[in-house]
Amino acid sequence: ASLPDAVAPAESALAAPAPSTPPVELVPGVVRGAHERAGRANDPGYLDIDDSTPRRRDFATVIEPNDNPAQVVAYEGWFEAPADGVYRFALPLRRPGYTHLGSFRHAYQAQLRLGGEIVLQIGVAGRVPTGEIHLSAGWYPFSLRLGSSSADLTVTYPDGQTLPLTAAKLRRDAALVL
Repeated sequence: ASLPDAVAPAESALAAPAPSTPPVELVPGVVRGAHERAGRANDPGYLDIDDSTPRRRDFATVIEPNDNPAQVVAYEGWFEAPADGVYRFALPLRRPGYTHLGSFRHAYQAQLRLGGEIVLQIGVAGRVPTGEIHLSAGWYPFSLRLGSSSADLTVTYPDGQTLPLTAAKLRRDAALVL
């Protein structure tokens, strides 16, 4: 019996909802909100801030690391998928240099949502998404939630190119007033 020339890889990427219609006018940057989460860093719902009111909100042109485990900093805006295909998002798992036994307490805590789907979550028990998602070309609501975490988010596009995903590559509603 002959073997097929190629074997299709197992489908591991999430299937996202259809692209959304963004606001009429978008500008570079994101909306940043700081949510109080004192004493909840070990809670499986630590990064689930949908029902939380931020204690402060502002516009940001830079996504910064969060070193305060008593708060979750959320960066929200719009991500544009330029082509149909599988996108892979990644964040560092732990602080550089902390690789010794027991170093999990130095692990980062972060979550990325696109189009309402949890695409990536690290450092909090309960979910283990792969960071991969199949997107159709278009715009998607974006939410990066950082517990005590690095902001070094990268995206690998369907063409194989890996780039840092910075606030300059994201968009926010120009008409939004805080």
